[in-house]
Amino acid sequence: MLTMMDAIKFSVSPRMRLRITFLRWLPTRSKIVCALLLVMVLGSGPISTPQDPPGQNTPAPTPAGEIIIETDPSGLNVSIDDEPQGASPVKTILAEGRHTYSIQCPDKNISTRNFSIAEGRISTYKVYCPSPLQPAPRVAVNWDEGRSNFALDSTPTRVKVLIDGRPRGSSPLRAMLNYGPHKLLVQCPGVNVSRDFIIEAGIYRSYVLTCFDENPEVHLGDVMIATEPSRLKVLIDGKPHGASPLQATLSQGQHNFTIECPDAGHYTKSFNIPAGQFRTYTITCTQD
Repeated sequence: MLTMMDAIKFSVSPRMRLRITFLRWLPTRSKIVCALLLVMVLGSGPISTPQDPPGQNTPAPTPAGEIIIETDPSGLNVSIDDEPQGASPVKTILAEGRHTYSIQCPDKNISTRNFSIAEGRISTYKVYCPSPLQPAPRVAVNWDEGRSNFALDSTPTRVKVLIDGRPRGSSPLRAMLNYGPHKLLVQCPGVNVSRDFIIEAGIYRSYVLTCFDENPEVHLGDVMIATEPSRLKVLIDGKPHGASPLQATLSQGQHNFTIECPDAGHYTKSFNIPAGQFRTYTITCTQD
């Protein structure tokens, strides 16, 4: 039979037994109870202590960038993702990704564009709205109406122009060409620009070229400008380019055209033409 001392001997290390010598002075029954308690406590293994709950992970900040929207004219209402942002110019921070802005122009048209925000980047957009009709100037402009159906302007000016292999002078150039296909060659400094084009009955053909690019020919886009009524005078970048309807080939980038509406003044629109794209504008002249 396991005695009280045997229980102490087998369950407690010698080092621990030195610390419990007080058991020999207890009554026999108490010694047995204490020995059993020691066996239960020591045999149960180390006592675990509660651990502090793991700290909450701080969420990573949302990647964001900044956008600046300017308009011409300024003070126009701007919305981003259908949320009003106030009057232009607008500067705000947006989450990384795709967004949409809308701008209400003075002529009640809404200019809308999709754009992307990159983390840590600042994106700037400048939006041009058509100017309201203004009183027509009293001074008449020399349009050479009826004397030409082809126009070419260039930057820089005074570059040589050949049509169908024949020299036609230097830019700026206005000419009357036969209906049908033609071949244009513009001798820009250090590079030539060659284009095939067609003269159609009732459509004025126009070119506005910039010669500073290494390969200006690949940086061209086209625009068709029609009006109601037709046969209205058209300026492109401030220079006369015949009467509507008009097809113009332009160097990529920002341009503007002006139409002289009868009894209603001038209509001006700024626009951007990307390389290789064709855009059409139809302007109806009305007077409030």
